[in-house]
Amino acid sequence: MQNDNNSNTQINSFEELIENNQNEVQINPESNRPINNVAAIIFYFLRSFLALGVFIILISIPVLVPDFDLDYIVAREVAINADSIGVTRTVYFNEHQSLVRSVMTFIDNETEFRVIINNFNPEISNLSWLQENLTNILNGEITIWPSSGREIILFYRSGSPHVNSEAINATEIHPYGLFETMRLSNLGLALFQALAMILTTVGVVFILKKEIVSDLLVFKEPKEYVNILLQVIIGTFVVFGAAIIIGLLAQVIGNFVPAANQTQNQLLINLMLRGPGIPLMILAAVIFGPLVEEIVFRKAFFGLIKNKYIALLISAITFGLVHMTSEIFSGDWYGVLVNSIQYIGMGAIFGLIYLKTNKNVWIVTLIHALYNLITLLIILFI
Repeated sequence: MQNDNNSNTQINSFEELIENNQNEVQINPESNRPINNVAAIIFYFLRSFLALGVFIILISIPVLVPDFDLDYIVAREVAINADSIGVTRTVYFNEHQSLVRSVMTFIDNETEFRVIINNFNPEISNLSWLQENLTNILNGEITIWPSSGREIILFYRSGSPHVNSEAINATEIHPYGLFETMRLSNLGLALFQALAMILTTVGVVFILKKEIVSDLLVFKEPKEYVNILLQVIIGTFVVFGAAIIIGLLAQVIGNFVPAANQTQNQLLINLMLRGPGIPLMILAAVIFGPLVEEIVFRKAFFGLIKNKYIALLISAITFGLVHMTSEIFSGDWYGVLVNSIQYIGMGAIFGLIYLKTNKNVWIVTLIHALYNLITLLIILFI
C-alpha cells in the first residue's frame, strides 16, 4: 500500500512538474514576446536574401547549370505556363519522353516538329478543337483560348514552321539572366528550394524557439498520443474536404473571369517533381515548408494580433498572397483573384485548426505536412 502511495505521489509530482513547466515556459508567450513575432514575420518575408545567397552558390556548380538546348527551353517554358503552347523538334521528345509527357500533351502528328501544350490548360479537354485550329493558333489568327479567355503564349525554337511574328523564340529566352533561377537544372531548382526553405525554417525557429518548445510539452504525456493522432487524422480529412469545396468555388468564379486554373508556383513544383530532385522537394514541401509556414502564419500572426478573428483574417490573406507572388509581379490580377481564393481559404482552415487545437503549432504542422504529402503522392502517381 505504501508503494502505491509512493507511486501516486511520483505521478502527481510529475504532473505538477509538467504543469509548472507549462506555466514557466508558456506564460502566455504570445502576448509577452510581440517583438519576437514581428522579427519572425520580417525574417520570413526577407528570406529572398537567403535565397539569393543559396542561388549564387548553386550557379557556381557546373552540374547544376547545364547548357540548355533550345528544345528544352521551349518545353520548360510550356511546363511552367498553363497559357502557353510550344513548337519544338520531335527528336527532343525521343530523348526526354518521361519528363515531357508528365507535364504536357502532344497535339499534332508532325514528323520533324511537335506541338505541345501544358496539361493544366483547360483546352486539354477539347483536343479535337486544338487539332482542328492548330494552324490558326500558330499563324496568329487565333490569339485567345476559348475556355479561359486568356491570351495564347506561343514559344518556338528556330526553324519551326508556320509560326507568327508575335511568338517567342527560345533564343530570346536563352541564356537566362544572371539571377534567373531557371538557369538551374531540375535538380538544381529542387536543391535551391530545399536549402532556402531549410535556412528560413532555422531562422524562424531560432527566433521563436521558446514558443515552439512550449508547444512540445503536450507530447511528453503518452496519454495524449491517441488524442493527438485523432486530431491529426480528423484535421487532415477536414483540410481535404475544405480544399475540394474551395477549389469548386474558385472554379465557378474562374468561369466568369479569364484566369489560369493553376498557379505558376504549383506548375513549377510539378516540373521539379519530374526529375532527380523529388526527395528534395518532398523534404521542402512535407517537412520544412509546413513547419515554417505554421510558425509564421499561425504562431507569429496570432501571437502578434490579439483579436483571434482579425488574426485569422490577416494571416489567411497574407498566406494566400505569398503563394501568388509570380502572378502579382507579372500583373496577372485575374489569376491572383481566382487562384488566391484557394490559398486564402486553406490559410483560414489551418488557422481555425490552430485555434481549435489550443494554439499548438505542432499539431497544425503535422496536419499541414500530411496534407502536402498526400497531395504530392497524388501528383506523382495519379
